[in-house]
Amino acid sequence: MKIYCSAGLSSFFEAFNNCKDPKFIGARGGGFLLSNGVITEVTVEPAKENSIKVYINDVYTKNALTSKKAAQNILQLINKRFKVIIKHKIDVPIAAGFGTSAAGALTTSIALSKALGLNLSLNEVGMIAHKTEIECKTGLGTVPPLIYGGGCVVTIKPGGPGVAIIKRIPIKPGLKLVSGVFKTVETKSFLSKAKLKEINKVGRKTLKKILDNPCLENFLEAAKQFAIETKLASERVLKLINAVEKAGALGAAQNMIGEGVHSIVEENDLPMVLTIFKKFIPSNQIILSNLSLNPIKILEGDLISVKLKA
Repeated sequence: MKIYCSAGLSSFFEAFNNCKDPKFIGARGGGFLLSNGVITEVTVEPAKENSIKVYINDVYTKNALTSKKAAQNILQLINKRFKVIIKHKIDVPIAAGFGTSAAGALTTSIALSKALGLNLSLNEVGMIAHKTEIECKTGLGTVPPLIYGGGCVVTIKPGGPGVAIIKRIPIKPGLKLVSGVFKTVETKSFLSKAKLKEINKVGRKTLKKILDNPCLENFLEAAKQFAIETKLASERVLKLINAVEKAGALGAAQNMIGEGVHSIVEENDLPMVLTIFKKFIPSNQIILSNLSLNPIKILEGDLISVKLKA
């Protein structure tokens, strides 16, 4: 079973992580869904004991804890045992604000539940992926936008799928997203150290600014100010943001969470903006992507039928 999911690039956030019930934990905020993302292939075969192996871009990855835990949570729903092989193809940077752990957990949950023939809705497998991210501390609220969103999205109510409320900001067709990453930042490490009270105050103000004028240019300007006011933006991030804006980008902001920059660009201005990115960041750390309006696709797959636990 093979599933595609868009990468979800975050531009700003306000964390809600003090609730005991993980379905209400999450974040308000916003960002973009990319045509680049994660393709996950899951194969299963009956076994005496459950086993799960995860490969990322053809490399066995022992510490892919979120994807592995998502598979474990699906297997807990049934009585039979299986050998599960998960293969992720990821064409965006990892630990750089692109939501790869959420996309990996979501595609794993969908693909494995489909492969086993489980009668689960998208909201149900999405909630499994969301709770897995919370448990593994690899994200807060990326899964719901991956299910409900498209293009430019804003989460106005936090929580898992079925709880969160997502709004789309209108965008015209043909826009490109260019992003470059200076340095990766592990979400788990960031959440343990960040001064979330101060960040959340700025995130709350940022969301209000965007909802008062929900257009793309205002979204990008508000997200840029979020990075500045929270002091999350490094000097080189700010220099790159200013440079790509002068080169013709419609706007630019910092990847959340990661030391990187993303910009939205009309096709005519793309060559100049790419040139600017390459002056700051090596080409292999720059992503050019279309925006995605269809974040989840079933690409192919065979299934077997397994009953859920009574």
